[in-house]
Amino acid sequence: MEPLNHDQDSNKDLREKEVREIKRSKMSLFLLLLLLLLLLLSLFFGVFFIRQRTTFFGRAFNPA
Repeated sequence: MEPLNHDQDSNKDLREKEVREIKRSKMSLFLLLLLLLLLLLSLFFGVFFIRQRTTFFGRAFNPA
């Protein structure tokens, strides 16, 4: 009965390790998507504000 109990313990440890790895991969995927969203938003706002400051031909717009 000892080897059977040992196998059950090792299987339980293996399952717990797999669950931890899945949680870690989900968390890293979530962080990657969040970083990508932040990058896209910063790019959008950068282009938007640069476009607000320039004319159609690309010269700087001087309101005065």
